[in-house]
Amino acid sequence: MKPVLGLLLLFSTTLTAMADPERGQLAIESMLETLQARIEEAANIVDISIYEQEWVKPDAASWKGRLIRRGIVTHVHTGKIPLGTRVEFTYFVEESPKLFDNFRSTVEGELRTLFFSDNETTGLANGRLKIEGDGHWGFERVGDTFAELFAKELESNPKLRRK
Repeated sequence: MKPVLGLLLLFSTTLTAMADPERGQLAIESMLETLQARIEEAANIVDISIYEQEWVKPDAASWKGRLIRRGIVTHVHTGKIPLGTRVEFTYFVEESPKLFDNFRSTVEGELRTLFFSDNETTGLANGRLKIEGDGHWGFERVGDTFAELFAKELESNPKLRRK
């Protein structure tokens, strides 16, 4: 899920729940179904701490903008990715903001859970496990409806390792 889409979904779900609790519950149930399907599909589910991001505006190589995120694996829920592995993954943005140029910035420990398959990884490059394509999925570990639902899944889903 793209970051902007995720924010819109969370905002929409929150407004729906406030305006109509029954529709809000249906939205939460739909999100839970999505989460459970992602858990079943993903060969790897890891918690990561993001330490850097890089924006690459559309160019001749790609008509989409790219937000490249870099982090370190802090917990493995499923899969064989070692703790401490550096990872790099990209969000592709079709409607790229034209207000800023390429940049790289530090991120102060944003915690995320990331879901991806083995065939999306290209192995280590520059000391990082590179996750390619647009098939990976994830969410922030704090203040996100998916994070709350995932915490409940951790209690009952045997596929997921507990801390």
